[in-house]
Amino acid sequence: MLKPTSSLPKAESIPPAPRSPGPGSNNFRKSDSVTSTPGMEQEKAPQAQAHLLKVRELMLPAADEPDEDQTEAFLLAAQRGNSTKVRRMLQHEGQPPDSSNFEGRTALMLAAMHGHRDVALALLGAGADPNVRDKEGSTALLKAVRNGHDSIVSLLRSCGAELDLPSTEAAAHVCTCVFDCNVPLLRRFIKAGIAVNAGNFDKRTALHVAAAEGNLAAVRVLVEEGKADLAVADRWGATPLDEAMRVGSRAVMDYLQGLNAPTARDDDRTTEFLYAAARGDTTKLRHMVQYGFEVNKGDYDNRTALMLAVVGNHAAAVNTLLGAGADANVQDNLGHNALLEATKRGHDSLIRLLIDNDAKLGFDEIRSASEMCTAAAQGNVDLIRRYIKAGINVNAADYDKRTALHIAAAEGNLEVVRVLLEEGQADFDTRDVYSMDPLDEAMRHRHDEVAEYLRKSGALIGGHNPL
Repeated sequence: MLKPTSSLPKAESIPPAPRSPGPGSNNFRKSDSVTSTPGMEQEKAPQAQAHLLKVRELMLPAADEPDEDQTEAFLLAAQRGNSTKVRRMLQHEGQPPDSSNFEGRTALMLAAMHGHRDVALALLGAGADPNVRDKEGSTALLKAVRNGHDSIVSLLRSCGAELDLPSTEAAAHVCTCVFDCNVPLLRRFIKAGIAVNAGNFDKRTALHVAAAEGNLAAVRVLVEEGKADLAVADRWGATPLDEAMRVGSRAVMDYLQGLNAPTARDDDRTTEFLYAAARGDTTKLRHMVQYGFEVNKGDYDNRTALMLAVVGNHAAAVNTLLGAGADANVQDNLGHNALLEATKRGHDSLIRLLIDNDAKLGFDEIRSASEMCTAAAQGNVDLIRRYIKAGINVNAADYDKRTALHIAAAEGNLEVVRVLLEEGQADFDTRDVYSMDPLDEAMRHRHDEVAEYLRKSGALIGGHNPL
């Protein structure tokens, strides 16, 4: 066996391979790196610390931005009126006072909605903004008004809260209060600083609406508490007093006239004449007629003095005007005349007086059928009697050739059927487009009492006697 010519060196004679220093190793020498410079380690340490802080900021919520669970708990406490918890979260947990939910509804809005005055005080004391709006455009003040919390309305107003609504929206709120006869809500809106003179798309204000509705209570609140403008004019130039005169509301007219409220046509004697008629002032009417006033002159809506006197049920004034040549058949812009006003309002003595002076309802067949069929469907016997007295065509038929008697029989209203036959001499043989007469309708709907009455009145099954 051949012997090796040389032998491997002993293990201990092989120099160890250089090792890379690990983190924190003390074996790393400056001479091991060609890029190392004096003082570099001291520069890298603060840079690494700043980088770490930045990462932590991205990973954790900011101290002044509470997480969603904390905000939800805060809002729930405000809604439930837990003022102790609200104050603790504001003072010790850094909860922002204007924290809101996904609808933009703040804690102050929730407190205002539910009437929690202590919570509202705590929030406002912590700097909550009373004029923040949610996604619907509503504020804490508007919510307090709508929910009837007067003390919170006062508190918010004392802290600078404003409704600050667009004109048409403000007009909608106050006009709706008037139309619904909701005077307490109207007062609350006024207390909250709403613009009472705001007009709708037709420039009509709440005072116009209150005067047109004859709502004296609302008129007084608007004028005395809201300082409403008495001279404000709508799109057609009408003032609130004009509206009161148009509908014949004597109480409102007297009140506004006592405040020297103007009309749109102060220089026109028509206003004076119409006002006298609406009040039933026969002396004034006679005086103006004597000096040549045109008795049939109307207002901007073509309503005459005779119509206004009828609306007010002033029989003496109606007599005076008819004697002066007033035309009972003049129609206003809505198609109403004096006789229709008397009929709708139940002034029976005036109906007779007007008919004696050749007054007519002025209805065509379609209008007659509509009025009579509607009254029959509603069972309004008194109105049907007045229409009959006013000379309406009781046999007028609608587009299906159905008369009021058809409707009354189908409804099983025996009293209406009696009035139509006995007072109106209605035709019980008339047939609709389906060849049905009133007796057929009563039998089809199993109104036996009505059917028996019609048979006794002469109505025949199918138009002939049964075999």
